[in-house]
Amino acid sequence: AFLTGAQQNFARKHRIPIDHLVFDFHVLSIEADNRSSLMTPPEEGVYVYGLYLEGARWDRDTMALGESPSKVLYDAVPVLHLVPVDRAKKEARLTYRCPVYKTSAR
Repeated sequence: AFLTGAQQNFARKHRIPIDHLVFDFHVLSIEADNRSSLMTPPEEGVYVYGLYLEGARWDRDTMALGESPSKVLYDAVPVLHLVPVDRAKKEARLTYRCPVYKTSAR
């Protein structure tokens, strides 16, 4: 419901059918525990925090996925900025598609 609400707000603002929207994302260089610097909401989209990677890590130097250090199973993901965009106008780029789980139990 949270992400659908973000899409609905965007669709109404830009007068685009909601079924034409997909999310693009930007990984910010702000850690979840420092999110207080994000006191105002983004102009478009939403900020998301509290996600973890399992079996990989977010390399803060290269701003890309990297291999986990040995014996480290989980890595916190920095704050994400999810932005609704028109599917036809979304720029193609290399991304890794993966599922998101609410808990570590599947």
